[in-house]
Parts: sequence; C-alpha cells; structure tokens
Amino acid sequence: MPPPPPPAPPAPPSPSARPRPHVPAAVALPHYRRTARAKPKSSPNVVTTTLLITAPAVLATAILRPRSSR
Repeated sequence: MPPPPPPAPPAPPSPSARPRPHVPAAVALPHYRRTARAKPKSSPNVVTTTLLITAPAVLATAILRPRSSR
C-alpha cells in the first residue's frame, strides 16, 4: 500500500472584502486670536436697576397702606 499523500499547503489568506479605513494625516490648526473690538460702556446690571426701581415702591406701599381701625 502506498503512503498517504502529504497534506495540501494552507491557502493564502484572501483579501478582505472591506478595505482598511483611511487614517487622515494630522492637520495644523491656526492659533486662536481674539477679535479686536471696542469695549462697551459700563452700565449697571439689569438686576440692580430693577431693584433700585421696585424696592422704593414696595416699601412705600407697605408703609402707606391703610391700617385696620379697631
């Protein structure tokens, strides 16, 4: 009886169906620069202005309201 034939060599790996993803090269970003603009005039805060207007009215209403006469 003849000896069995040697096993066949492994098949080379087939190319994959998906190509490898392209890795983008690093890109140098420009430096951040602040825009040159004129500074706004300083004005009081909205909350401060609202309190300056409403607080005296609330206090005057509380002080001047009619009291019960008993």
